Amino acid sequence: MLKRKMGSVLLLSAMVFTGCSSASGTSSSASSMLEKIAERGVLNVGISTDKLGFALENTSTGELEGLEVEMTKQIAADIAKLEGVDSIDVDYTKVSSTTRTALLDEGSIDIIAASYTDTKKRAETWNCSSAYFNDSVSVMTKKGVYANGVVDFLAKYKETGKKTTIAIGLGTTSGDALKEYMAGTLGMSEEEIGSCLEIKEFQTTDEIVIALDTGVVDGWCVDYTFLFSYKNDTLEILGETAGDMFVPQPLGIVTVYNNGVNEEDLEFTKFIQDEVRKFWESGQMNEWLVEFGYPEQDAPETLDCEYGPYFHIDQQ
Repeated sequence: MLKRKMGSVLLLSAMVFTGCSSASGTSSSASSMLEKIAERGVLNVGISTDKLGFALENTSTGELEGLEVEMTKQIAADIAKLEGVDSIDVDYTKVSSTTRTALLDEGSIDIIAASYTDTKKRAETWNCSSAYFNDSVSVMTKKGVYANGVVDFLAKYKETGKKTTIAIGLGTTSGDALKEYMAGTLGMSEEEIGSCLEIKEFQTTDEIVIALDTGVVDGWCVDYTFLFSYKNDTLEILGETAGDMFVPQPLGIVTVYNNGVNEEDLEFTKFIQDEVRKFWESGQMNEWLVEFGYPEQDAPETLDCEYGPYFHIDQQ
């Protein structure tokens, strides 16, 4: 198995850690998670490595770059300062939506910073900080075609009699979310939506990109951060122009809840929430967003939650 060092950052395949704790085989007198991280000199982070602006490998330098990378490096530096050690490295484990919480539960990683959407249901099993990024669903179209956003779908139909065709991934709910937004937020009737909008499913992202480029479809509806990777000089995201963003998806940092294997550390949970709060209140979060190409955002309303939103549902 390949293990490649990138400065003070290590990028490893998730399979390296499967079935074993990062501290396995070592003895430790540390009692808290912060002390354990300081003692080992490494913060173990589960991260996605293919998301532009969040965590993506620079092909020239071989290093990961993005918001989640900078944020977790700063968290490691702040733990080092708090615990009085010279430095703490960050050890990145590549995770997916199907592996990330399992690796967290077994202790292979200390936190997840991998575009994890916080929901009330998930809070029954894992702790999650307030959002470091407020994601949502949006629509990408050719530049200037829909100057007023989704409302122009109906205007175009009235002018030309042609429906606006929107691509979605097969089996996703993006199309339903778009219709709900048109009805609930824009106040369009079911008849108006049906007359001006056609949803078309595609098997792969590549097929959608080709369809959008060749004019087979007029737009593409999916998560904003996913669209962001495909934005160029000829395409725009209506969420950035007309403000058409819907189905909020707060992305937070995840820590262990009591799971029968590793015990929750409330001090660590609170520390991570405090870090996210500090990044927003200092303006650092928006500096990172701008650095990696995203527009500034408003801080989430849950920053005052001591341990994060939805913390231990029954305690709220």
